[in-house]
Amino acid sequence: METNNFLSAVAVTSANLQHFSSFFPKEYLAYIENGDIQGVGVIYENVACGVMLTSISPDIINLYWIYIAEDYRRKGLATFLHSKAGIYASVHNLNINTVLPITSNQEELLSFLRSLGYKLEEQGSRFCFRMEDVDVSHFKHEPAKNVYSLQEVSSIQSFLHDLEKNNELLIDTEEVSEMSSTLSSVIINKGILEGCILIRQDIENTVEISFLYIHGETTAQSAMRFINLISHCIENAKKEGLSPDTIICASCITPVGVKFVKTFVKNAEETVFYRATLSGNEDKLL
Repeated sequence: METNNFLSAVAVTSANLQHFSSFFPKEYLAYIENGDIQGVGVIYENVACGVMLTSISPDIINLYWIYIAEDYRRKGLATFLHSKAGIYASVHNLNINTVLPITSNQEELLSFLRSLGYKLEEQGSRFCFRMEDVDVSHFKHEPAKNVYSLQEVSSIQSFLHDLEKNNELLIDTEEVSEMSSTLSSVIINKGILEGCILIRQDIENTVEISFLYIHGETTAQSAMRFINLISHCIENAKKEGLSPDTIICASCITPVGVKFVKTFVKNAEETVFYRATLSGNEDKLL
């Protein structure tokens, strides 16, 4: 795919992966190696300096990541990379869809996507924090009551269906079967779901919360349920020989969950997710 002696785009393969792997999050590596995600790298003046990660579905091109090394920005390299997806989309009559993790200091990336004609919609927030950063010291602590592991609750699907009907469940109920039944926890009192924390995975001393729901009549009551759910999760993780020191709240936690993370967790690092779609503007990229 070479364009001239100074600028070229190459497919990322096992042979050249070492030159581009520092440009994208390591969680994408396995998907690239097994072919689920395709990488396109950019080489400028014989230097590997950026990458774009995509996959192709029947109707759309999914754009997962685009990154240019800081010293090589404002040279049109991101637009050049993106044009490869645009050309393919135009030829095959596809739309381009992306969900990109955008942090508060990445307004430049948002501006770049807008300039290409993307429609951006905020999808939610993801928080990273440590258990020791959870601060509810100004509330009187109450021992955990009615907290159960997911595997102990046979009626969890009916509770989740109720949340779904009220638009409070931000994941597919079928995904619950993928959650860790030992680390996921719920609070059920007299047949009422008062809290739910669903864990998808635990890697490298990290617990990832895929869904968090809290209901309380008072702020103090909700705060205790929040801390009790997370504590129960950590205790079970330790029983399994895990020692998670970082907790990730994924983008599908409810607005109330976001509120509690912001209120009761010090130094929580927030990443905002955007859904960006491009339709009918591919001619701008050619």
